[in-house]
Amino acid sequence: MDEKKIAVIGAGIMGVSALRRLSENRRFLLTCFERNYDLGGLWVYTDQTENDVYGRKINSAMYSNLQTNLPKQLMQLEGFPMDEECPSFPTHTDVLSYIRKVADQCDIRKYIKFNTEVQLVKPVSENKQDTKWLVTYGDKRKKNDSHVEEFDAVIVCNGNCSIPNYPMIDNEKEFGGLVIHSIRYRRPELFAGLNVAVLGASHSGMDISHDISKHA
Repeated sequence: MDEKKIAVIGAGIMGVSALRRLSENRRFLLTCFERNYDLGGLWVYTDQTENDVYGRKINSAMYSNLQTNLPKQLMQLEGFPMDEECPSFPTHTDVLSYIRKVADQCDIRKYIKFNTEVQLVKPVSENKQDTKWLVTYGDKRKKNDSHVEEFDAVIVCNGNCSIPNYPMIDNEKEFGGLVIHSIRYRRPELFAGLNVAVLGASHSGMDISHDISKHA
């Protein structure tokens, strides 16, 4: 029986979902790389908005009062229903607890390297469709830490909410007030008594506008 080494990048809900299914096959030797100190991906809340204690950029767009804009029935994984007492639109704390509960029930924490950042993924052979892959990674708590390991396959589960899209605004630098992107938004109390303009009226814009309106 041939064994295959598989790397999973990210231990958010998609990474946990992938590990759950992959771990059912005994031929797969699994390693998951997670840059945070625990699993949960973007659902791990922090008050920090710029850099973490190791000087790495904070990429979480989670804010203190966030609730999902999808009902829990559309978010839960097959075979793992969310608790009945959980609200239809869960808070970020509810979702994080759910992800960790699934991971523990499936016993997949043992595959995860925490505080480990993937620095590079490249094919061993660019001309072969079934090439193996070289993954370069390091412990972000250690300066210049770097290791290279070969895998038969790589599954990227690092999400799509970590890179902000900044609009070009004429004369923005001449504005004397606070200008932040929603990825840096955490608590509405910061805007108490202020006149606030929110640019963008999609999911984040509408939700943050409602949140801020109780104070601004």
